[in-house]
Amino acid sequence: MPLLPVSLNLKNTLCLVVGGGKIAHRKTASLLECGAKVLLVAPQLNETFQSLLNQIDYQPRKFHPDDCNGARLIFACTNDNAINLQIAQIAAQNGIWCNVCDDADKSTFHSAACVRRDDITIAISTAGHSPALSRHLKQEIEDCIDSEYGELAKLLARHRRSGTSAEQFRGFFESNALAKVLLLIKAGKIAEADKLLTTEIPPCKGG
Repeated sequence: MPLLPVSLNLKNTLCLVVGGGKIAHRKTASLLECGAKVLLVAPQLNETFQSLLNQIDYQPRKFHPDDCNGARLIFACTNDNAINLQIAQIAAQNGIWCNVCDDADKSTFHSAACVRRDDITIAISTAGHSPALSRHLKQEIEDCIDSEYGELAKLLARHRRSGTSAEQFRGFFESNALAKVLLLIKAGKIAEADKLLTTEIPPCKGG
């Protein structure tokens, strides 16, 4: 069954991560990047967590069902299948979205491998069946989408607010002007890039 791809606003949202290994570290770092409040529960932690400890609520113990209280999102990342299953069952009973690492069937959502360029996010998912393939495709896309696109998105947002139409944007993306603007951004000439955009996609009259 196809999955619905969504982008969640997790700012100041409580999320629970259970486990102290490398996978739990990746999930924790991703949540912090999105501004979430992270409760981490694990008897022991991988050394990679040291740089994150001052940003999270770490409880150095085994999982307890009450840990799920108030959480909107849960990552079950322990190496004990029975504990992961218990977490998934509690999450289901309480209507909490839960990702069970290495068990797509027990998960109610799956993390995507993401390519980020400022406000641009490109997500790749294999519905949890092959994280390795997701990471491979992420690398392929990273090699194609340069950092200039992030700055371009900011410039285009301003032109969109000024009343530029969808047809004008479409024409711009199909023209040689796109490459010229990207080259200007890459050279650090943001003002010149913006000026060229104004010429290529002027605001609609009355916009």
